[in-house]
Amino acid sequence: MVPNVLVPRIDESLLDPVGRDLHKLVDSRGYTVDIVSSPGTGMPHRHSGLEMVFVHGGLAVWWVGDTFQILFPGDVLVFEAGEYHASRPVNGTYLRTTIHVIPDAFDAAAAYRITLNGKVAQRVRLPRDAAPRVFRSICALRECGESAAGRARAEVEIARIVSEVGEAASRPGKSEMHPVLQDVLQYMIERTDSEETIEELAAKFYVSKGHLHHIFRTRLGCSPVQMWQVIKMERTCRRLLGGGGSVAELAAGAGFATRRGFQRAFKKVIGVSVETYKRRLQHI
Repeated sequence: MVPNVLVPRIDESLLDPVGRDLHKLVDSRGYTVDIVSSPGTGMPHRHSGLEMVFVHGGLAVWWVGDTFQILFPGDVLVFEAGEYHASRPVNGTYLRTTIHVIPDAFDAAAAYRITLNGKVAQRVRLPRDAAPRVFRSICALRECGESAAGRARAEVEIARIVSEVGEAASRPGKSEMHPVLQDVLQYMIERTDSEETIEELAAKFYVSKGHLHHIFRTRLGCSPVQMWQVIKMERTCRRLLGGGGSVAELAAGAGFATRRGFQRAFKKVIGVSVETYKRRLQHI
């Protein structure tokens, strides 16, 4: 299973409600911070400011604009929130903190752009020794009020968090991921139109189907099929945001030989039919 790198255990009292009110609050406070057990994003959205997503437990497929990432515990995703973005957990829910900052509200927010280094989104891996310090600052930031003293304290904590993330971004460490797993996941992201079976995929990377399943189950807690379907369906959601196409075209783009098989997989992963998803996109 995926280790819980960032926080050994999070008390349920730390979890925050999820809702659009947080995005409204950021305009008055200049920032928001929330810790949630997230079922993912129902629909893609965008708003002002910059975001940092810290994953504490579980796995999630994230996309920002045309950038796709698989986030693990200990990962941070820094991105421009003005781009459409969405997330999908691989196993039910994942535990994460989101910090949302309006760039002009805090001087320290300029460091977010430095961390991005001209990209729309960047994934950063926190070192094991830095992760607990970052989480302590996250908890302290949640307690800052709206008084002058609270705002001053918030600036200090945001600066600390940005500094830790920026330092991690400038010194990327050696990947702890199994090399085959790393290569297969990258292939899955890049080839969402592939019709290959898991047996054929395993052969491409010179391992048996059973060994590939073992690597996924022991390292990620999911099967290769489950992971690839989540990636394929999220890529389909991104295509639908851009206009998409017919169901037959979407099925082909996701590597499905039949429309029925594709529609069944889409509803299983996304929770609604393709038609319902299209209708909901008209209201975002």
